[in-house]
Amino acid sequence: MVLFTFLKRLPFFALWVLAFLFGGWIYLGDRFAAWLLRHSHKTEYVLKGGCARTGQCCRSLALQYPRSWVRRTWLVRILKTWYAQVFNFHYLGTVNENWLVFECHYLKNGNTCGIYPYRPKLCREFPVTPRFGHGRLHKGCGFWFTKRSEAGTFQEAMDRQGHEQERREYFSEGQGTTP
Repeated sequence: MVLFTFLKRLPFFALWVLAFLFGGWIYLGDRFAAWLLRHSHKTEYVLKGGCARTGQCCRSLALQYPRSWVRRTWLVRILKTWYAQVFNFHYLGTVNENWLVFECHYLKNGNTCGIYPYRPKLCREFPVTPRFGHGRLHKGCGFWFTKRSEAGTFQEAMDRQGHEQERREYFSEGQGTTP
């Protein structure tokens, strides 16, 4: 009886092992590609600041896909189901024809993550400094971008001061929850 149960479950276990190994290879390949890009190309902008725990990145999480994908309702349905089942993201809508907007259901009171040690790669690496051009962040975010050439200069101090002023205005207008 035990042998029969073992043999019955063996194909599923083998499939699980293959999926795990495949996912591991994808992860390692992604890490290696990021390492190569980091050493071969310096970005124009540098990320400054730190997390202010406003929770904006969890309340409006936008993922960009090609417009041709977003036009296909069956594919959007698959993506919505995937993100709901795997990451516990709730679909909010589509913006600019190619951004799918979600919110995370692991956000706790105090704007902290309920699964912080196990959060998805997307969350672990936020905010991403774009290879080319200036990055965009949520209003009220504690991070900001400054030009690499201006790092450590008076202009960076002015950028930081402008960023802090923008954050104060954002919270004084009552648009965000105070960190």
